[in-house]
Amino acid sequence: MRSTISLALALFLSAAGTAGSSRKAELKLHALFSDNAVFQAGMLVPVWGTAEPETEVLVEFEGQKKLAVADKDGKWRIRLDILEAGGPYEMKVSGKAGSVTVKNILAGEVWIGSGQSNMEWPVQKSARPEEEIAAANYPKIRLFTVPRRQADTPQADVVGSWKECSPESVPNFSAVAYSFGRELHKELRVPVGLIHSSWGGTPAEVWTRREYFDAVPELKECVEVEARRIADYDKAAAKAKEEGRPAPRAPMKLSCLYNGMIAPLVPCAVRGVLWYQGESNAANARLYRTIFPTMIANWRKDWGQGDFPFLFVQLANFMARKPQPGESAWAELREAQLQTLAVHHTGMAVTIDIGDEKDIHPKNKQDVGRRLALAARGIAYHQDGVFSGPIYEAMKVEAGRVRLRFAHTGGGLVARGEKLEGFAVAGEDRRFVWADARIEENAVAVWSEAVAHPVAVRYGWADNPECTLYNKAGLPASPFRTDSWPRVVAPPAGADNALTEQEKKDGWVLLWDGKASEGWTDGAGAPLKESCFQDGSLNPQGVAGHMAYTKARYGNFVLACDFKVSKGCNSGIFFRVGNPKDPVQTGFEIQVFDSAGKEKLGKHDAGALYDAVAPAKNAMKPAGEWNRAELTADKSRVKIVLNGETIVEADLDQWAEPGKNPDGSKNKYKAALKDFPREGHLGLQDHGHAVWYKNLKVKPLP
Repeated sequence: MRSTISLALALFLSAAGTAGSSRKAELKLHALFSDNAVFQAGMLVPVWGTAEPETEVLVEFEGQKKLAVADKDGKWRIRLDILEAGGPYEMKVSGKAGSVTVKNILAGEVWIGSGQSNMEWPVQKSARPEEEIAAANYPKIRLFTVPRRQADTPQADVVGSWKECSPESVPNFSAVAYSFGRELHKELRVPVGLIHSSWGGTPAEVWTRREYFDAVPELKECVEVEARRIADYDKAAAKAKEEGRPAPRAPMKLSCLYNGMIAPLVPCAVRGVLWYQGESNAANARLYRTIFPTMIANWRKDWGQGDFPFLFVQLANFMARKPQPGESAWAELREAQLQTLAVHHTGMAVTIDIGDEKDIHPKNKQDVGRRLALAARGIAYHQDGVFSGPIYEAMKVEAGRVRLRFAHTGGGLVARGEKLEGFAVAGEDRRFVWADARIEENAVAVWSEAVAHPVAVRYGWADNPECTLYNKAGLPASPFRTDSWPRVVAPPAGADNALTEQEKKDGWVLLWDGKASEGWTDGAGAPLKESCFQDGSLNPQGVAGHMAYTKARYGNFVLACDFKVSKGCNSGIFFRVGNPKDPVQTGFEIQVFDSAGKEKLGKHDAGALYDAVAPAKNAMKPAGEWNRAELTADKSRVKIVLNGETIVEADLDQWAEPGKNPDGSKNKYKAALKDFPREGHLGLQDHGHAVWYKNLKVKPLP
């Protein structure tokens, strides 16, 4: 038998070196099998590429000889036997068109790092970049970056190459992946290969195979939303072409990054995946509860390695800290991530203590990598030790106090700082108040004198909460809630902008259905551009006057709408505008202003009746969050309600003199407000900073 195999190999190699008259194709290896590569130790290692169709390919590696035959499309694949960590090695691949030798190969631990911008964030922009770069001499850590690529169908290869980790190669590499790999290399003392494949600002939907959106009922809404976005884009692009303008940027399609940046890596032998993403899904945590576990199942099925470890980063603290307990889209998303731990062989790095309220890209990526490495040691390598912060398990109410029990206490719970902070408690009325909290043995007792009969507790339930609960290993507890009360996170785009049957009976009229642009003009009276109507909201940026006006005029009415502003925004909602070209002097403006956190309020603050009446309080939410506004204009009476708080009530008949307010102070109006028109257009302003409006409806009054 041995002599027969040897003869066959000899004849094969002889044929490979002989020039023939038949058609030849280049022998090519997938980009992952290039100089400086790392092969996964401890498992079979697929190696693949292309060659002339229906010809033999021989792979030789450390005494192994594997023979394959290219299929009719020229594709071939072999599997190397299980390898032990070590190297360097060489691999020779021979075929009819010649041979390729891959040099300086190591066997060790291979991990993929993917997600959006916080995974993409490079070492040179992270904390202590000069120090980190200068010390990055790790020749047994190898780096591979997958270039950005969108594709409509799964691709077979990528462009790229492996590089030894050095001060020259590390600056533009993922800081999270590098920090993780460095910790792993030091702890395991084996080579580490890091494959980085991420794209900033992307949702999980573009990283998931297309078939799952049809197969999973909860994800079918994604297909509907995509169809609307593509239709809106096609209209905007056609109009731009007619007007001789550049077309707007096309929206990403479902699965486009899975096809272009993940599918080409399958079935490379890997130990597991690192994932840092979620910011772009924070507006719809309900959907993320399905899409994220589905994506994990998708990747695992396609790889065919079973339930390989999938380690992810929970969203860090971000945005301004709020003084009172409330709802939070980011808290909802963190909860969806926490619930994903129910998926087998997953781990989560909590980063609620290392974010930056002013920067969605916190610079401290080193601790993110360390915490992911701890999770890997426990989940992938089954090492003893604490690898997670405390995770809420159960609650019990005892004599007006709630007793909370946790997993992963790591030798005991501790408070970092003077006392436990970040806990809120509610009774049957579902109104949360800040609570006292104390560690009792290996549990936490929570109570408040304002809530005699507590039924629910929340911890760290905010965009940027103060969280001080840790275990003795120094790892922070994950934010959580014990209730499952209805969510208030904004629903997916396209689900808004509609009237209920009761609203129709009550006389409300929808001003915009989320799609059509009929009924609106810009400041010059021209039809509003289609580009203003996207993703379920109206944004009049870049049109004449930075204004969108209703074609219809209204006198006495109630106007309701949702709006959110960008940071530093200063715009307004106008009503009873007689002349759109001069809205301030022929109408009234409600100030829309990013004034969150201001203590002293004036006549130009959020919710103010511009230059005339200051708001009674600051009810504005921070930039990026949706606000609910309701305006009543009934004869001379004006009432403004913002986020449920009545902040302005005024009688215009009291403004009897031009340029003066009833208290004698000056304003900019050239006529007495009592003489202003009592009928006019409704206007939405975007004064140089983005403002988004939706759920626009009006109820005419007698």
